Amino acid sequence: MMTQSFRGPVRTRTRFLAASLLVAAPFFSIASCQAQNAPNAQAPNDEVKDQGNVAPRVGTMTGYPAEAPVTVPLARSNYPVPRDAIFVAPDGRDTNAGASIAAPTTLARALEIAPVNSTIVLRGGVYRAGTLSLKRKLTIQAYPEESPLLLGSIVVEGWVPDTNANGRVWRRDGWKGEFPNQLNPRFVDVKKNPLAANRDMTFVDGRPLWQVGSLAEVRPGAFFVDYAGDKLYIGDDPAGKVVESTTHGVAFTLARPRPSDPDSGAGIDPAGSVVRGLSFGRYANQGVILARANGVLLENNAFFWNGQMGAAVHESADVVLRGNRFTCNGRSSLSGNDATRMLLENNTFSYSNIEGYSTSWDAAGVKLTRSNTMIWRCSHSYRRARPRLN
Repeated sequence: MMTQSFRGPVRTRTRFLAASLLVAAPFFSIASCQAQNAPNAQAPNDEVKDQGNVAPRVGTMTGYPAEAPVTVPLARSNYPVPRDAIFVAPDGRDTNAGASIAAPTTLARALEIAPVNSTIVLRGGVYRAGTLSLKRKLTIQAYPEESPLLLGSIVVEGWVPDTNANGRVWRRDGWKGEFPNQLNPRFVDVKKNPLAANRDMTFVDGRPLWQVGSLAEVRPGAFFVDYAGDKLYIGDDPAGKVVESTTHGVAFTLARPRPSDPDSGAGIDPAGSVVRGLSFGRYANQGVILARANGVLLENNAFFWNGQMGAAVHESADVVLRGNRFTCNGRSSLSGNDATRMLLENNTFSYSNIEGYSTSWDAAGVKLTRSNTMIWRCSHSYRRARPRLN
């Protein structure tokens, strides 16, 4: 094995496996080796159907890359199930304790009742859930050879016809799933996509629509959110189709409170938790965010079409990301700040910064700042249809 190490508190650009990684770290190590699957990984289960590509947007970016995948292979694994596992299913009930496969509980309820060091097992299927917290050391994993899919979107119904200068459009009144830009203007490249930081997302039969800034711009392949009027517009006829829009910012938060936080004395500490074999998509911000959560393992997960990044690691030490696949995430695949001794192993990062954020400020495939003793091993970045990994 060949290892290259770079020392010094300077920004160091390193090319590896046809990718570049921009890091600000006192110690950063890149190890070259043959890529291999993480333990218990199975062949991907392709459950998200390909519905074609997105119509271009006139004026700034031309829209999402034509070759960007709408078909996304879901995570699949084969982890052993402990005898005392808590079982969860999409049709689970809060009144169940999840003690058996025949009587599963809900994901939210499982997170409430699971004792420290226990394992929560998710059956396959779609979980439209978000804003969930791991408050103690837990393992959350997929049932063997099944593919749980966590989505931050809901199915939107109740459309009424409307019109604009381009012809017929469709409107959903009373829309509350709104994610306007709340970032520093430096994050946005107005020449590429002035709406990159508006994290609203809408899909028609799985195909992502391009967000525009006014009702007048709506046409097939595009959508508009009227924040002041609480209205959602699309240019595609919803009849006979499944229309989904994002309503959750994040799926899982693993965070130990700061001493100054009101709940700092509540004993919340997810250190050592494990999340494996799950798929996260269509969240406005991230699939998973870690904050002051040491020793967490993210393994054999898939992160796709999330508004900002697939996962974020902040103020955490000894975090391991192994065998994960990141595809078509809005700003970056993975971000890290003050992430000490983080190991990135056997991961893939593709179509990062799909929304066209400014690469001169923050957007990247993997963005690491104020972090040290990093190891990048057998991880690949490819298909950089939007900015290269910086």
